[in-house]
Amino acid sequence: MSGPFGSNQFFGAAAATGYVPEGSMWFDSGDGTELNADSRTSDSSNKKRNIISVWRKGAYPQTTSGAQIIGVGAPDYDRIEFYVVSPTVSLQYTFSGASPAYSIVSDAVLLDPTGWQHIVISFDSTQDSGSRVSFYYNGVLIPGQWYHSGGEVPADFESELLGNSITTDLCGGGGGAGNINCYISEFIAVDGKSIQNGDVAITAFGTENSEGLWVPIKPTVSGYGNNGFYLDFADSSSSGTLLGNDVSGNDNDFDTT
Repeated sequence: MSGPFGSNQFFGAAAATGYVPEGSMWFDSGDGTELNADSRTSDSSNKKRNIISVWRKGAYPQTTSGAQIIGVGAPDYDRIEFYVVSPTVSLQYTFSGASPAYSIVSDAVLLDPTGWQHIVISFDSTQDSGSRVSFYYNGVLIPGQWYHSGGEVPADFESELLGNSITTDLCGGGGGAGNINCYISEFIAVDGKSIQNGDVAITAFGTENSEGLWVPIKPTVSGYGNNGFYLDFADSSSSGTLLGNDVSGNDNDFDTT
């Protein structure tokens, strides 16, 4: 079963900030629900930098293949996913189009499947060793990471995650990872910018409320880049491109499958 749900029932703690997300969508790994978009007309603003920000709530994957948050199809299969080594779950950014492939995994184990969590991954291959992929969990930089295969991504490496020649899948699809099984809200991709470079701050996506909880805010991103997008899932009565409507101003819409 899949479908959109108004998010005010989930983000009660956000009311203190004056912002409640417009909507959310349930993705069910049992029926293979995902969002996808065909190749874009524009190339990436800068393949050496990108940011993915998403709010999620629900069960973690129980399969060894993990569950994909965003990824592209053949021949590159670059993707961000939940990486599972039972009983723990981490975040993983994989660059499969390279030879060898590179997989960077966060050290932190993600807990609490009952509450909303904010996940941000910022990629910048122009940065120093150890800082080229940054993982954030509820507004906090995860301090450690390790390399599942291939070692660290090289300096000035180009990611195809927001490239223009490959189909893009959200919450399932290409790359070998499984489909996600949770609610998703405020799905944002920023093309050609990074947190490491100072282009965007983590506080562009969330803030601490008076109770010390990390909650969403209206995104304060100044430009999403050519292939960036912002899915707010505001159309809670529709499917297809209305549900995957990009409100960033780029019209990089997604279809449900």
